Amino acid sequence: MGQKGDELMMCMNLVMEMELCHELRMELTGGNTQTIFPKVEEWLQQDGDRWCCLEYVGSRASMESYRSVVDYLHAQVIPGARWDCRRFYAGKGPPLREVIVDSQRRVDEALLLIALEVAHQAWCAKRRASWRQVRAVVEQLAA
Repeated sequence: MGQKGDELMMCMNLVMEMELCHELRMELTGGNTQTIFPKVEEWLQQDGDRWCCLEYVGSRASMESYRSVVDYLHAQVIPGARWDCRRFYAGKGPPLREVIVDSQRRVDEALLLIALEVAHQAWCAKRRASWRQVRAVVEQLAA
């Protein structure tokens, strides 16, 4: 194809990826986590491609079962959070902001930020990763 053809193909692939990752339309906050992780929200709002790493590591189907991006991320990274989130959605439990103590909120927020960085690095390198792998890296770095 030649260099110009290769460059054109790379540009077309990038445009298709950006369109795909921006097809996900869900609220950034709300649901169970209700803006209790402001640094996570800020990180996700910095660049247009930040949300792409969430879809790259996870699946759109599993993301769409959550009311917000932060709910989804919290449920994937923090042990036990998925169960608490589902209870809240079912009307059988309080929102996280009512039960989390500030010290735990800060720890969770730090872990979520690490997970986002790991997922984003995997997306940038086009290296497949699962939430299980991301959690393993987070646990290693947090230890």
